[in-house]
Amino acid sequence: MVANDFSQSMVPRYFSLQDKESARLVRNLIKDPSKFISEVNLRIGIIILRVTYGYYVESADDPFLTTPLLAMANFGKATQPGNFLVDFVPACTS
Repeated sequence: MVANDFSQSMVPRYFSLQDKESARLVRNLIKDPSKFISEVNLRIGIIILRVTYGYYVESADDPFLTTPLLAMANFGKATQPGNFLVDFVPACTS
């Protein structure tokens, strides 16, 4: 199924979504260039969630978007020299 959805003949159906989100990205960066990283993460996340799951992200605070980004940020901190992954994983209390 995945191979079919991302075959060369099927990919053009995602172009309109990519065009819409890239236009929003540029418009928002013109307003506030300091939000470059967060805007890129938001727009890429919106595209991935829509294409993969058919899910419409309602806002930048949507938990389906923020939770994976937070997990990636925490993993990045945990994998820096001198840190241990076990320090970032919550302890099970049950």
